[in-house]
Amino acid sequence: MLIKNFRTLFIVVTICITEIGVYGQKGNINNLIQTDIEGKENNDSTSQFQELEKNGYGFILPADSNDVPFYDEMELWATQYYIHEAKYSNNGINLKDLNENPTGAKIDLCDWCDAAVEGTIYTTDSVGNQLILNYGGKSKNEQVDCSKCKKYSNYKNKGIRYALWYKAKGKYGDGVNGYKLIPYRTIAVDTTLIPIGTVIYIPEAEGKEITLPDGTKSIHDGYFFAADIGGDIKKNHIDVFTGRDKSNVFDFIKSDPKKTFQAFKVKNKYVEESLRNLHK
Repeated sequence: MLIKNFRTLFIVVTICITEIGVYGQKGNINNLIQTDIEGKENNDSTSQFQELEKNGYGFILPADSNDVPFYDEMELWATQYYIHEAKYSNNGINLKDLNENPTGAKIDLCDWCDAAVEGTIYTTDSVGNQLILNYGGKSKNEQVDCSKCKKYSNYKNKGIRYALWYKAKGKYGDGVNGYKLIPYRTIAVDTTLIPIGTVIYIPEAEGKEITLPDGTKSIHDGYFFAADIGGDIKKNHIDVFTGRDKSNVFDFIKSDPKKTFQAFKVKNKYVEESLRNLHK
């Protein structure tokens, strides 16, 4: 039977239609309706998704307003952040843990400040052991003077000078509330506008080809998950996490408050649950 109005279907039978694939491949919609109903009957809201997470980045979910109930349309603007990578330096500055003891990492001044801005750093100790450190909070004492690094000479956020660190649990670093950072999925937000755990759909991201950390390519479905915060992230500004990729892979990221784009909060338990689990 041809179903023309998916939103009406959602209201009448309280199910949500999903599309199968990873980051963008679509399936037969009638089969998915049946799968959704069967999932309900089995009291297993994620049964249809369990075999989909093959590349570690989650699930393709419906990105059409007729398929998913969107709410709170917003105008946002975006920057991006990534894992800063730095070499160990014998003459460098210690990154200290939350008890202000050395973590084993010593890096140059500008690298230190870059790491504090990005929030996560890949580096090594003196014998080459890899360290993935995450921003953990502020010391009462200034650790470095970032104004001595040319690129930060006029940087307004003085809080980066006080950064303390801890060993990250996630492969790409940690967000907040126990969530891990996931490249091309995680966004940092102002929680007064977008609470942690919210799924955001950005139409301009849907269909964008991305290269995953393992080198494979995939098509993005437009969904992002609010799992992080940042000192510079205020109001309608979001920060998109791109892992170890410093290039701008999304056209909507303009790093300009005047260049906004359309976005929606998503109210769909399947979408929310799958992206929440991905970040745990």
